[in-house]
Amino acid sequence: MTFRRDSVNTCPLDIREDKYYNKHQLIKTVTKGIQLEKNILPLHYISRPEITDKLKKIFEKPFLSKYYIIYGDHGIGKTTLIKTVLKEIDQGVIYVNIPTNLNNLNEAFEKAFNFKFHGFILTKYILQKIFDKNFEFKFFNWIESLEILKESAEIYKKKYNKPLIIIYDNADRLITEDLKILKTFQNHAISNAKINRYISIFVCNNNNTLEKLSSLYKHYHYYQSIEEIDKLNKEESMNYLVNKRGINITDAENLYELVGGHILNLKNIADKFLFIKESFKVKMSYNTINHHFYKNVLFRFFLPSFLKKFTARQLLIPIKISIGGFVIVDIFYTLYQDKFDKYYFSKVIEKGTQPEVNISSLQYISQPEIVEHFKRIFKPNKNQSLYHVICGEHGTGKTTLIKTALKEDGQGVIYINIPTNLNELDETFNKALKNFKVLPSGSLLKQLAQKILYFKTNSKTVIKWEDNLEAFKNGAKRYKMKHGNPPVIIYDNVDRLVPKHTKVLDILQEDAKDNADDMKYIAVFVSNKTSAFKRMKLRTNAWTRVSKPVVEINNLSKEESINYLVNKRGIIDITEAEKLYELVGGCIMDLETVADEFLNLKQSFEEIKQQKFIEIDNEFNIAKLHKNQPNHEAGKHIIKALNSNGMLDYLTYSELFNNLEEANKVLETNIFAYHPIKNIITFNSRAIECYIRENADIFI
Repeated sequence: MTFRRDSVNTCPLDIREDKYYNKHQLIKTVTKGIQLEKNILPLHYISRPEITDKLKKIFEKPFLSKYYIIYGDHGIGKTTLIKTVLKEIDQGVIYVNIPTNLNNLNEAFEKAFNFKFHGFILTKYILQKIFDKNFEFKFFNWIESLEILKESAEIYKKKYNKPLIIIYDNADRLITEDLKILKTFQNHAISNAKINRYISIFVCNNNNTLEKLSSLYKHYHYYQSIEEIDKLNKEESMNYLVNKRGINITDAENLYELVGGHILNLKNIADKFLFIKESFKVKMSYNTINHHFYKNVLFRFFLPSFLKKFTARQLLIPIKISIGGFVIVDIFYTLYQDKFDKYYFSKVIEKGTQPEVNISSLQYISQPEIVEHFKRIFKPNKNQSLYHVICGEHGTGKTTLIKTALKEDGQGVIYINIPTNLNELDETFNKALKNFKVLPSGSLLKQLAQKILYFKTNSKTVIKWEDNLEAFKNGAKRYKMKHGNPPVIIYDNVDRLVPKHTKVLDILQEDAKDNADDMKYIAVFVSNKTSAFKRMKLRTNAWTRVSKPVVEINNLSKEESINYLVNKRGIIDITEAEKLYELVGGCIMDLETVADEFLNLKQSFEEIKQQKFIEIDNEFNIAKLHKNQPNHEAGKHIIKALNSNGMLDYLTYSELFNNLEEANKVLETNIFAYHPIKNIITFNSRAIECYIRENADIFI
């Protein structure tokens, strides 16, 4: 047993005996075959023999020197069909389900290869004592697993005279920013397919993965036919709805016309249809139960003996009346609940959100003109048909000024602060609208069914943000009827939706446009960065309803900045205050920072300046503007133009880069600032100008 420090694996071990064990354990696994669980009820399983036969042919007799890509929309049953085929195949296939969290990729391979380490408890104990009690004991990672796979495949091929098959299901999850993992998988797939050692099969949901696989390797023709699994045809869909789910032909045809042959959609709509149908069937069910049931079951076990003199037909009369009455009550309850919700949300809107201004009086800088302008925006007239966009660089005080305006007069305004973690978006809407389900939701029939049938319900209901938006719109209608003017909803920090959640931003913008057209409510989008603003501007149809010019919050003037540093923060030496202003300019956040460093940390001006330059140097590195970096020449031209004219139009700026995407990436750093009203570029701060002056030999 030898010890070494491995740069790939966190475990500093290379146990030859264990590598030998792993290789033969894998051969044992593929020889025995894999029995994957099909997590699907027979009721929902749809047999597709043509596809399963084709898949079986690929798994048993693949084309040599090729690897495969199987793709199709999410929810059309790819995984289920693959698992069905693997149930029938005895050996020769390894199935790896790529996890959503790629940090669990090692465990996914361990599970697929059926590796178990029960014989190394003493070794684990010693390693934990030597290194750390939380030492993670693993003899391999996924990269080493691929190496073990190669050796095992050689042995398997010699023994059975055919290549091994490895399936990567949910390969879409390998699409990361750097694509390193996907590249590694593809390189192994190509190199091992060329010599017929083993054949790789990538299973994915969308064309994006297919395009990435095609673009990563110049000889991408090494993969064979791209097998597409399509939706069900009408005959297959009708067979499922009628014969599997028991829906009559007319209703089944209507459902098919609604959702088409998408398996997941068919299943969901069949579930909803049958649940609703069963709920209303309750009142009719007693007519179909024979008299024998009532006399021998109901009477014997549930009613006193003296009631046996009544016939079942006589008993049905009060039962029918009771059920009919219950259904009527249920309808009235649902109508009342709907009316109550509209009333409740109109009251929430009427009161307004009134967010807290979490800033001390020492740090707060009064800007009454901007606050008054915001208050006018938040009180639209009854015929307002435009929504608003407020933008400005990070640290200019947009959020503080908005909250100040709402504190003074927040009636009819709902404030939504888009969270950093978008998983919390639903809860953010809940809190803003105080949507905590005052009345139990759903019909009484549904609630009764949940009680009787023990349906699982969450103790804490978190309403989806889309449903909250609908609730707001319902309340907005009532609010406008009462007050005459439409309510306002503010979306602060919408730049957090770009680039990963642009669909949410698109939905909010389209809804804002539609409701501005109808004068139901007015939306206000608040953004720090260029990316969100440009994304919204690209949606030309929705952009037509933006109030122009957009509201831009700029830095403080020199007078306001000096007043803050001297009178608010107490920097007695005006010369020092002016030097600090000349360094960072009028950005409120930067002024607060340098004032804290100067007063609280007792740093000299030179120390503050040096620290600021280190931060700026890092920004230049991120923007790739340093010497020998891709954007250096473009940066020099921009800096020269800004030094000469103080500004540069956006079109000229973007033409200096190889592509528009790179130009916008540079704008996302804190070097240049984009001003949407004039469509121009300037330096982001005075500190940038100072840094460039002191590094003129590099940038000028």
